[in-house]
Amino acid sequence: KEIPVIPNSIDFNDSETEIVQGISKPFILDINAYIAKKNTITLFKAFNIIKDSVPFDVVCCGGYKDETYFSMLQEYIHKYALEDRIHMLYKISEAQKKWLLKNAALFVTPSLYEGFGRTPIEAAICNVPVISTKETSLYETTMGLVNYYDNATDENELADTILTVIRNSPSQTTLSSIANTFKTTYAVKNCAQKYIALFNHILSS
Repeated sequence: KEIPVIPNSIDFNDSETEIVQGISKPFILDINAYIAKKNTITLFKAFNIIKDSVPFDVVCCGGYKDETYFSMLQEYIHKYALEDRIHMLYKISEAQKKWLLKNAALFVTPSLYEGFGRTPIEAAICNVPVISTKETSLYETTMGLVNYYDNATDENELADTILTVIRNSPSQTTLSSIANTFKTTYAVKNCAQKYIALFNHILSS
């Protein structure tokens, strides 16, 4: 039988923001926990390849970290003298996160595993170009509408994809269309109506 699919809802209000001190625009943003399955190291390696070809810094922020993985990321930054180009934020406020999403030039998620994948949707809602892996739920959640690279751990492929998107940035019309699609699909009211319809169907069966 057909399986009803109801997505998580996203109630994203970007009206209240707080500037993150020390971060200058433009920047490439990744919002993920600092743990191995989020694959931040591939973004760092990709950026190291193209750092002299792009005017952007990289900003990462997460609310959780594995100390060993976090230290490994810090060591990589130090090894390649990227302290002035890669900024690792930890446990910032929701208002600061919204500021980052609204002001990013590009959002990249190199994640190897997501149960849903909320942050690339939020970035797209803010009219920011998004690059994502196709791992687990990410391609389905983003509905095939953003930019993708196939091998999640291939820093060369990610580097090429970043350069391609930067040099051929989607038009504001395209970005607005993607944003509106996500706003509608993941609107709290629309998701709630799907639950009501499902419950009514079950009760009437």
